[in-house]
Amino acid sequence: MKKANQFCLVLTAAFFFALLATPMSAQVATKQATLKPTSTTTTTTTTTTPTSVDVVADEMKMLLDKWEKSYNTEKSAELGKLVAAQITILAPDGATKVMSKNEFVGNLENDFVVDGTTEIDLAITSVVIQPDGKAMVVGTYTERELDAKGNVVARRSGDFIDVVAKEAGAWKLEAITVVPN
Repeated sequence: MKKANQFCLVLTAAFFFALLATPMSAQVATKQATLKPTSTTTTTTTTTTPTSVDVVADEMKMLLDKWEKSYNTEKSAELGKLVAAQITILAPDGATKVMSKNEFVGNLENDFVVDGTTEIDLAITSVVIQPDGKAMVVGTYTERELDAKGNVVARRSGDFIDVVAKEAGAWKLEAITVVPN
C-alpha cells in the first residue's frame, strides 16, 4: 500500500511538472510592462517582421489603443478592421464560439444599440511572442455602462488574453478570452 501511495505521488508531481514546463518552454520571449492607453493618436509604420519583444509590445499597445478608441466611440466598422477573418471567443464559462469577422462586427453593432453607451479601458500587463510568430497579449479591462447623462450605472472589470497574428502585414485579433473579476 505504501508503494502505491508513493507511486501516485510521483505521478502527480510529474503531471504538474509537465503542466508547468510545457508552456514555459514554448515561450520565446516575454515583456512585462504596464502599458496604459493614451488618448492621442499616433501614426507609425510597423515592420512586417518584428525583431524584438519591444517592437511587438509597442505594436500591441497601438492595436489595443485603436480597439479602445473605436469601441468607446461605437465604430464597429473600425473594430472589424482589427479582427482576423475568423475569431474565436472563449467565454468565462468555457464555451467557445468561432465566428466570422462579419458576424463578430454584427454582434458588436447589436451590443451598441441594445446595451447603450459602454466605455472600456484596456491595459497590457504582458506580451508573449509565440514560436509560430503570433503574440499573446495579457491585460486587464475596466468596463463602464453610462446612462443618458453620462453617469456610470454599472462597472465591470477583469482580465483578458488575446491571441494576435499578422494577416496581410497587419496585426489582427484571432482569439479573445475574457475573465471577469
